[in-house]
Amino acid sequence: MATVENARYSVDGPPLADHPNEDRHFALKGDKFITWCVFDGHNGSRAAEFAYNYLLKRLCQPSWMSTVKQADIGEALKDMFMDTEKEFFDKMKDHIERKKELQSKIPPNLTSYAAYMQFPAEVQELQEIEPELSGGCTAAMAVVIDNVLYVANVGDSRVLLVLENSEGKLVTQQLSVDHTVENEDELNRLEAIGLSSKDLIKAGRLGTQENTRSIGDYSIKEGYKDVDSLLSAQSPPGIATPDIMAPRRQDNSWKYLILMTDGVYKTIESACGTSESLNDMVLEMIQRQLSDGMTDLGHLSESVLKKIKEENEKTFMENAKEDIKSPLAVACRKRDDMTLIVHKLF
Repeated sequence: MATVENARYSVDGPPLADHPNEDRHFALKGDKFITWCVFDGHNGSRAAEFAYNYLLKRLCQPSWMSTVKQADIGEALKDMFMDTEKEFFDKMKDHIERKKELQSKIPPNLTSYAAYMQFPAEVQELQEIEPELSGGCTAAMAVVIDNVLYVANVGDSRVLLVLENSEGKLVTQQLSVDHTVENEDELNRLEAIGLSSKDLIKAGRLGTQENTRSIGDYSIKEGYKDVDSLLSAQSPPGIATPDIMAPRRQDNSWKYLILMTDGVYKTIESACGTSESLNDMVLEMIQRQLSDGMTDLGHLSESVLKKIKEENEKTFMENAKEDIKSPLAVACRKRDDMTLIVHKLF
């Protein structure tokens, strides 16, 4: 497994990070199970750090295996994700209650300017509270118990299965679900609570967030009525309910499991400007490392991310020197945090 910090590129200086790495990840091997998880934080690393620590702690408790024996594992994973968000928001309880108290003092029909002029102290404090409530993260988890694979995820970090087809070729299957406004099922869910799919597609996001499901992100959950584009929603549009893949029993055709944050495949997309399958392109890069004789999967992951970085910077430089505003230069100018886990199954 490997992770790389984000960077912003320039034609006249070295690449510089915009912020500390907001990705988190872990791999955990228990007596009867093994699990991997990646988290992609946004608006700070607080949610990703919290989810990392909370889920890791839960999985290390003896009660986890007791739960596995007594309950549906998919439901157990769902409960863990939901509990993670509940605990995360409980940590913010004082800020949430104070925000509601301050908002109750300001008439709802006032414009932002009028509110500031008439209630400057309250508006100032609300502005100071807002950063304390921001932040969220994706989470993608894979668990193998008794040779059965389970996958749970919120957001657009991905879990891929690499298997050998009948022709002896390695192919990818995406086991996770991308929770964005490009997902038709998510659009249908959001339309059902009063939002316009046309408006969501045009905006390319839900309120201020790219993901429609996540851990955290108060502004699209409890605080959604404070977001103009979400006022028509009849219930919180952002949710932490994970998609749970139907359990799959391992067989000899399974070769690798890949977990990655969106920085990996989106950086490839930016650098290549391609319509090819981004998942397959990640697999191709892994296969090239394997064909070069690299067997340590940790080093392999590092090499793949290094190659993606190099391609991104090369594409930026080649295009920016001709036209700093060209589509490829703009697409590659800022690279996200990237985290990649590759695990050999058979």
